[in-house]
Amino acid sequence: MKIRILAGIVSSLVINVSTHATVISQWTFETSPPADLSNAATLSNLDADTGSGKAAGVHASAATDWTTPAGNGSANSLSANNWAQNDYWQFQFATTGFDSLQVSWDQRSSSSGPRDFGFFYSADGATFTQFGATFTLGTAFASLTKDLSALLSLNNEPSVFIRLVAMSDTSVGGATIGTSGTSAIDNFIMSGTEIPASVPETGATSLLLALPLLGFWVARQSATSKLGVRR
Repeated sequence: MKIRILAGIVSSLVINVSTHATVISQWTFETSPPADLSNAATLSNLDADTGSGKAAGVHASAATDWTTPAGNGSANSLSANNWAQNDYWQFQFATTGFDSLQVSWDQRSSSSGPRDFGFFYSADGATFTQFGATFTLGTAFASLTKDLSALLSLNNEPSVFIRLVAMSDTSVGGATIGTSGTSAIDNFIMSGTEIPASVPETGATSLLLALPLLGFWVARQSATSKLGVRR
């Protein structure tokens, strides 16, 4: 009975840390969709709808048109034409206070748009590393995910960059990418688990550290009591 009571005390004192993922930054292009932009190599400074951060699109061609056609079950996505190898979408945000990072997004290309993309990351905006294999798009929106929990260098950082880079000049239709071919992105979400604040080893923490010794004492007292009864 004493041991059961002790277990109850321990359970009541243990601090439960939530492991549920929290959205850090999210772009749906619904809250404040960017205005269409014609003949520009870069579209930049697109604020996140949830959290903070900036999104951008970067192309080699100054003839690129940036538009917001219907998304994956929503009114808007972000789309561009005039794709070439190494053109990319970019998302920048902070992961301060978070680890166990996860990314999800929706992406598609037209039949004459880019087929193959690579997922790249950086903590400084200068050196980018590809994560995982190149992925292939179709003409319908695909929901894609990346588990970044193993990338400890991205945890608790003031600035993290993700790029989705066109990796070849091959279109979804199997031919060379056409200048009118498009690729669109929607619902880009970065989430993570909040890092628990450290707790000083005083008060309740000190009591928790002492509980194993208390448990041993209670068990010994119980055993001694039983031996005394037998006598």
